[in-house]
Amino acid sequence: MLYFGDSWTRGQAVAPGKGYVPVSAALEGWKAIRNGEGGTGYVNTLRSTGSVYPERVASLPTVPAPKLIILQGGLNDARADPAEIVPAALLTFSEMEERFPGVPIVVVGPSTYLWPVPANVQAVDGALVRATDEAGLPYISPLAEGWINGTNIERAISTKFRHPTAAGYKLYAIRLLESLHRLSAD
Repeated sequence: MLYFGDSWTRGQAVAPGKGYVPVSAALEGWKAIRNGEGGTGYVNTLRSTGSVYPERVASLPTVPAPKLIILQGGLNDARADPAEIVPAALLTFSEMEERFPGVPIVVVGPSTYLWPVPANVQAVDGALVRATDEAGLPYISPLAEGWINGTNIERAISTKFRHPTAAGYKLYAIRLLESLHRLSAD
C-alpha cells in the first residue's frame, strides 16, 4: 500500500504509529509505504521548501511496486482557485498512473479541522469530485461522509495543532477502511 498525501498522511501532531496510515495498515495487515509531506497539495504548498503533488510523484520509488495507492489531500489547496485544482489533480493522477502502471488509485479528498466546514474546503472537495469523475477514478469524500463533524470534532481534532488527535486519526483510519471495503464490494 502506498499512502501519498499531506501532513495528515504523515501523521502530524501525534506520536509515531498513531497516524491513520499505521493504524489502517495494522488493522488490515498491510505493509505501508507512507509519503506524506506537510503543507502540500495539488496546487498549493504552504512551505517555501515544499512541492506540489504533481512534482512529488516523480520522486516516488517504484520498487517495491504497491498493490494499491491511496492519494489523500486537498486541505492545503483551500486558498487556491478551484478551477486550478482540477487540471493539477488530473496531472497528478496521470503522473501516478504512468509511474505505477496498472496499480489501482483511490483518491481521498480533504477533511476538516473546523466546524462548520468552510466553503473553500467544500469547493476543493467539489473540484476533486470533478477531476476523479473525468479520470474515472474512485473518490472518497471525508466531508460528504461526515468523518469529522459537529459531534466528534472536539475529540477528533487538536485545536492547538489543527490536526487530528490520536483518536481522530484512528477514527479517520476506520472510516477510510470502511469506505475502501464498500468500494471493493461494488
